[in-house]
Amino acid sequence: MNKVIKNISNRPYVHAHVSVEHSVICMVAMLLVQILMLVLTKSYSALGVIGAALSGVLLANVVVRLLHRSFYFHLSTILLQGILVGMLTPSSYSKFGIFFITFAVMFVVKLSFNGFADSWVNPVVAAVALAWIFGIADFPSYLVSRTDLYSGSPSFMLIQNGTFPVMPLDAPVTAFLNDTVFSLFGISIPEGYVSLFWDSHSVIPAFRFNFICLLSSIVLISFNITAPVIPGCYIATYALLVLFGEPFVMHMPGRGDVLLALLTSGTLFCTLFVLQWYGTTPVTMWGKICYGVIGGMMAFLIIGCGTSPVGSVFTVLLLNIISLFIQHGEYMLAKSKMHRLLSVTAEFRRNTNA
Repeated sequence: MNKVIKNISNRPYVHAHVSVEHSVICMVAMLLVQILMLVLTKSYSALGVIGAALSGVLLANVVVRLLHRSFYFHLSTILLQGILVGMLTPSSYSKFGIFFITFAVMFVVKLSFNGFADSWVNPVVAAVALAWIFGIADFPSYLVSRTDLYSGSPSFMLIQNGTFPVMPLDAPVTAFLNDTVFSLFGISIPEGYVSLFWDSHSVIPAFRFNFICLLSSIVLISFNITAPVIPGCYIATYALLVLFGEPFVMHMPGRGDVLLALLTSGTLFCTLFVLQWYGTTPVTMWGKICYGVIGGMMAFLIIGCGTSPVGSVFTVLLLNIISLFIQHGEYMLAKSKMHRLLSVTAEFRRNTNA
């Protein structure tokens, strides 16, 4: 008698690591916090762009599903990709434009690679890069020039001239932090940095809420959803190069504005949600370290001191290409190690038989 099995369980086996599906769901949950902030700040244009990007991703998945019944279709991945594209696109961008661009990129990538983690290129950064090419006028320009770097603190200059608005609670919060936290290290921060850390008011939503990005990174790393190796190497390399590299050109080493570099250009956002895209990163420890360090150097060359509209996106896009060579090196080393192991095993058997 045939029995229909309705429930399948993996017991007694369990995942040694958080599954991709659960990781995606957790990342979407962290992104929903930022969307809530957009709602609270009445950033309806940004929400419209995110909705258009989501619609493009959804339609691409539906069409590919109709063409290939075996295509993996899951709502959480659609939400993740759509929200990321919308967050990295200026709120002034054409809703129809981002819809068609997102649909075209996702359709080509999913039709070519099928699986969610089978593509060597991150479709999110590919869509945003294409949006920049077709609508460069909608993306903001650099906020600082090379001459502004001579001030030693271009971020403070941007706060003073009103480029980064200061919220009413900035003064008491800054005073509290200076009296309690920073006084332990013998330093103090001027007014305005708390506002920049909380909300930069950029036209690109992903660039705005750095404090929420920091909290999200703590949550995702603590629950082993995001590995800290690549982000750590990336941020450390980029920050050190900004601190010593950029001012060194102007004979002022050690005076680079690290805060401006980390709190603009979507650096924290892209490091957390985009840099380690599924299927695009190396798998070995040395490969991950190389990936992060090379990424930090490329970020310094592309983004510079900060305030870049798409520097982080193109950094990740180029890293996807470099990752192919790193992964090939990992494969060759693993193959060589396996050959040595097989040779030792074969020699041991010959000696035993003799």
